[in-house]
Amino acid sequence: MLLTTLGFCLSGYLLPWSQLSFWATTVVTTIPTAFPVIGDIICNILRGSENVSGATLNRFFALHVAFLPLLLVSLFALHVFLVRRVGISAPPSGSEEPNDWREFRHESHPDGLPFYPYFVSKEVLMTVVYLIIMFAIISFVPALFIPADANTPADPFNTPEHIRPEWYFLAPYEMLKLIPNRFLGIALQLVLVMVFILWPFIDTSKNYNILKRPLLLTLFFVTIVVWVGITIWGSF
Repeated sequence: MLLTTLGFCLSGYLLPWSQLSFWATTVVTTIPTAFPVIGDIICNILRGSENVSGATLNRFFALHVAFLPLLLVSLFALHVFLVRRVGISAPPSGSEEPNDWREFRHESHPDGLPFYPYFVSKEVLMTVVYLIIMFAIISFVPALFIPADANTPADPFNTPEHIRPEWYFLAPYEMLKLIPNRFLGIALQLVLVMVFILWPFIDTSKNYNILKRPLLLTLFFVTIVVWVGITIWGSF
């Protein structure tokens, strides 16, 4: 779901058709060309032509409003199903033994408060507060978080020198700059993504308490520090 959300960020970035989005998409769709044989094919599939054009805009729009929402809703439904079937993860200080998914049952609290209307009303309140803040920003200060290039119409004949990805893509962007070989840099990032996705299957330790696993805890903090550091470095 996290990677799908990043896919939304990437596909929706081109839709305003501004200088920032046009050239950022040009850079991103060029990345697959680092792979031999299939790289150019993937690039042409993403763009729909040799360069970023109206065909690319149509493809990204379809990806943004048709394919990705369906994928996200499907993953969300699977997530809710697993929460009901397996249960939510326990805090690090809790039980170290996983639940048996074939026998899991939620604890019954006859004297507790029902989810509706008590917790539903709290969630509705937070949603309304969020919408009020967002609509206030959109209505009164729409350019608060938008750089100037995001309001400049796309110009294929004028390449800005300071174009860079948004903050959530700065770390991968900086990694590609630090690793001389572009193929190696992209392959390394794909490996890291696969490790991230498959980690529950890779980590087969029976001890689920990360506070009692110093090596894993150190690796976790080092990864976070390095990621934040590279992101800050990429912003400069």
